[in-house]
Amino acid sequence: MSKKAKIALFVLLGVLVAAIISAAALIIHDTVSTRAHVISELEKKNDELAKSSERLEMSLSQLENEKKRLEIEVAELEAKLSNAGESFAAEISGLRADIEAKMAEIAALETDIAKYRTVFNIDVRAQAQLIDEIVSYIETACPYVRVFTPDPEFPDDPEKMTESWRLLSELVAEEQAKLEEGAELFTEEELAMSGLSAEELTTARLRELVLAREDVKYPSVSIYYEDLATGYHFDYNADVPYNSASVIKAPYLLSLLKAVSEEEKAYLDALSEKGEVPEMIDDDGDGTPDRAKIEYSDPTLDLYEKVIYTKAEMYKDGSGKIQEMEDGTEFSYLDFVKYTLEYSDNVAYQALRKRFGFSKMSALAYKLGVNIQSNSMSARGAGKLFSEIYKFTEEDETYGKIMAESMKKANHTVIIPFGVSPDKALHKYGWDEDSYHDAAVVLSGDKPYVLAVFSDLDKGGNEINLYLREIVKMIHKLHRGFYNS
Repeated sequence: MSKKAKIALFVLLGVLVAAIISAAALIIHDTVSTRAHVISELEKKNDELAKSSERLEMSLSQLENEKKRLEIEVAELEAKLSNAGESFAAEISGLRADIEAKMAEIAALETDIAKYRTVFNIDVRAQAQLIDEIVSYIETACPYVRVFTPDPEFPDDPEKMTESWRLLSELVAEEQAKLEEGAELFTEEELAMSGLSAEELTTARLRELVLAREDVKYPSVSIYYEDLATGYHFDYNADVPYNSASVIKAPYLLSLLKAVSEEEKAYLDALSEKGEVPEMIDDDGDGTPDRAKIEYSDPTLDLYEKVIYTKAEMYKDGSGKIQEMEDGTEFSYLDFVKYTLEYSDNVAYQALRKRFGFSKMSALAYKLGVNIQSNSMSARGAGKLFSEIYKFTEEDETYGKIMAESMKKANHTVIIPFGVSPDKALHKYGWDEDSYHDAAVVLSGDKPYVLAVFSDLDKGGNEINLYLREIVKMIHKLHRGFYNS
């Protein structure tokens, strides 16, 4: 190689080296500059992140504080809600009670509406006329009156008077015989206005004269009728008190049988709760259990306890069959219940009174607002008591059934049972001094009613029975009239 070529080569190499150094320097400069920029940017980002972190930490602190505040508010609200809930619960309970009361009022109104629809969806005029006829019949048709005469031993003492039942027709005839010939009891105008014949008007005027006498008293008669389906009732002198006589025996036995039934149900329910069954008793020895053995909290309530009749200790005169039975005849107290209801048996009734007392009867009468003091009772009181008898006979499967069957068989059927036949009646009569009564639940299909006929007609007899029975028939017709629209 020539010297010029070598010199050119070295120059070229020098230029290349200078270029490389210059490029390297430039690259280094750019790298340093870029790094510095990046560092600057990173520092900025770091500052920003630090500030953001501070902001986030502050926000977090604020959120935690807000959370705590909200938790406190939630707790307070929950407490308020709980208290409000109790308050609202009481208010809701009160509102529900008000709603139930309103519903009861609505039900009562609907019941009343149903009653009025029943009562007034019939020939009201015919029913009203029939009621007038019943009242007129009661006040005019009784064949007997009481006549008071001075006691022969004390003729001047008005408090010592003897009394007797006399036929009203006989007294009218006696008054007519006293009339002077030609005496007139009415004018022609009065005769024309009466619509009666002269003989009929004469009899009516003489009857008025007899009943106006101080020594004559028309009998006292009281009626209470109530439809058990509608509550409609008709009464006449229903609050007059009478000697209750044997009518009291039926409600007395109701009070006893209710107590026995409640005792037995309580015992059986207690066994059932413990998963136990009662021991069974075979009373008639036929191998088939007849009833459950009951452990009574009051042993006297056991109606199956046996009693031996002895005349010396147990005899009672008056109505009944046991008084004529032989000493040594065995009964249970349940037998006495049946004899009392079916035969009005005084021996049986007194044995029950001696055994069970009278407090249950007094409590029942007080509950129903019935006055039975001094052995008295009104027709309305009897009606209330016999309404309870009906409920018991319908609801109690054991003793209610026994009571109903015995009362259907009850003797002296000449008043209510006879008057409502062929309908059946759960009745109890009473006959004593100044009292001749019959009270019943009349089972008129699915429309039962209560009827009490009370009077002081203690004479009894066919004519009195016929008179009272006719009242019963008229009331039975009145009752049916409400359902024959």
